Amino acid sequence: MTGNVKSAAAHWLRNRAPQADFEFAQPEGAPIGSVVDIQFQHHGLRVHLDQAVEPTWDEDGLEPVLGMSVPVDRDTLIDRWYVHGIRLNSEGTTRKVRIGTEAFARETEWFTLDDCEMTEQGLSTPAVERIVRARTTRPPSRWPTGKARKSPDTEARARVALRRLADALKVASVVVVNVIAPSPTDTPMLSDPGRARTPPAHPPLGRFVSPDEVAGLTSFLLGPDGGAITGQQLVQCAGASL
Repeated sequence: MTGNVKSAAAHWLRNRAPQADFEFAQPEGAPIGSVVDIQFQHHGLRVHLDQAVEPTWDEDGLEPVLGMSVPVDRDTLIDRWYVHGIRLNSEGTTRKVRIGTEAFARETEWFTLDDCEMTEQGLSTPAVERIVRARTTRPPSRWPTGKARKSPDTEARARVALRRLADALKVASVVVVNVIAPSPTDTPMLSDPGRARTPPAHPPLGRFVSPDEVAGLTSFLLGPDGGAITGQQLVQCAGASL
């Protein structure tokens, strides 16, 4: 696997960074082939092909690229925005290198080496561009900046005014009352023997409303003289005024 990675990287860098150096590094006495360092003029990549060496994320000049068996924790993905991985795909009799970009709460996206570039910030893939753009761009406004909302034209406003006037005329000719709420009413239930221990409280003003008075109010509202009386609720009293 190490030879495949080195030859593929050398071919990829031939026209991008001809001065790049490759080294089978042995940090911490790691076996040869566990780590491949690719050094450029100002920075480089450290490819971890197994777990023999733990990635160092803050080391200057070397960006970790993780093999398939090397795990990455959630906090690292959040802090670094993204992490690159590497794998080999079998295509016929050859094996092709693929570079993956993983970010928190995003699936790993895989690319060919031709899709990747070395920039001043390090290894870049099309996924890196999208991730950085999503983390640095403000969400679009619901209303486009500088674009005024279109108001109805004069004819439309006139039609609305006429429609409302017609509705008002209709309201004046019918009863628009949802509830008639009489105060305590003198019904047989008030004198029921079962209520002997809880006698009804007499209104502080006036008297109990008569059932005939409730019927009379209802009849008046439904008659020709009640068309102009509107309201959501009418409160009926007896011997007092609200």
